[in-house]
Amino acid sequence: MITVPESFRAWGRWQREGEAGRRWLAALPDIVSEHCTRWGLRVDGEPMHGDNGLAVPVSRGDEPLVLKVSWPDESVVDQAQALRVWSGQGMVLLVDADLSSGVLLLERLDHSRSLRDLPLEDAVPLVGQQLRRLAVPVEGGFRSTWEAAEELCESLRERWEAVGRPFPTRVLDLALGLAEEMAAERSSEMVNRDLHYSQVLRGSREPWLAVDPLPLVGAIEYQAGQLLWTRYDEMAGTRRFRWCLDALIDAAEMDRPRARAWALLRSVDYWLWGLGAGFTEDPVRCAGMVQELI
Repeated sequence: MITVPESFRAWGRWQREGEAGRRWLAALPDIVSEHCTRWGLRVDGEPMHGDNGLAVPVSRGDEPLVLKVSWPDESVVDQAQALRVWSGQGMVLLVDADLSSGVLLLERLDHSRSLRDLPLEDAVPLVGQQLRRLAVPVEGGFRSTWEAAEELCESLRERWEAVGRPFPTRVLDLALGLAEEMAAERSSEMVNRDLHYSQVLRGSREPWLAVDPLPLVGAIEYQAGQLLWTRYDEMAGTRRFRWCLDALIDAAEMDRPRARAWALLRSVDYWLWGLGAGFTEDPVRCAGMVQELI
C-alpha cells in the first residue's frame, strides 16, 4: 500500500470534484494496489504528484516503470491516444492503460534531470528539436490550434474588459487580428501544448523525452509562447530574447511569422488569464514578451 503525500491531500484536482473527488482520493492506495496486482508490478519508490494525480515508481522484474494515476476524465483518454500516436518518438512510452480508472503505465525517466537544468544556450535548441520530433502527421481526433484561435477571437475582448483593460486597445486589436489569421490556418501535425523545459526529462532509450502531454493537432508554432515565457526571466534584455526566439524557430523548423504571431497571441491570452487568476509575476512576464514581439 502506498501513502498519498500530504501535499497532494492538501491541494489537488480532486478538491474541485466535491464528494466524488474525496472518494477518489481515499481510493488511491487501492487503485495502485489493484493495478500492481493486475500488471505484476512492485512499488519501489515514493509517490510523486502534480495537480491532477500521482506518479508512483514501480518495477516489473528488472524493468523500471511509473504508474500514473490521474483523475479519470477525457484528458486521460486524449493523453493515452496521443502517446500511442507518438509511440515513444520524443515522448515517454506508454506500456499499458486502464482508461476507465485513469491509470497509465509508462516507462520511467529520470525526474531529477530536465532541460530546466541546462543553460538557455543549450536548452532552447534542444526543446525546439523536441517540438519538431513530436510534430508527427495526424488526421483529427484532437482539439485543434485553429479551434483555440477561434475561441480567442470570441473571448479576448470580454476578458480584457473584465480585468480592467490592462493594455492599450491597439494591442488588443493586434491580438484579435492575429487570432483571426491563426483560425484560418490548417495543419495536421501533433502539438504538445504543455511542452516546456521541466517536462523534458533525461531518458535511457533517448537522451531526452517529454512527459505529461496535452495534445492538439495543428501548427507547432502554437507552442512558441510558452517555451519563451517559462524562462523569460533568464533572457535579460532584447538581444537575448531575440536570440532565444530565433534559436527556437530554427531548431523546431517553424514558420517565422506564424511563430511570432502565436507567441504574441498566447502571451496576451496568458496575461489576461493570469490577471483573472490573481497571479502577479506571470502577467509581468507576458507584458514584457508582448512588448518584444510587437
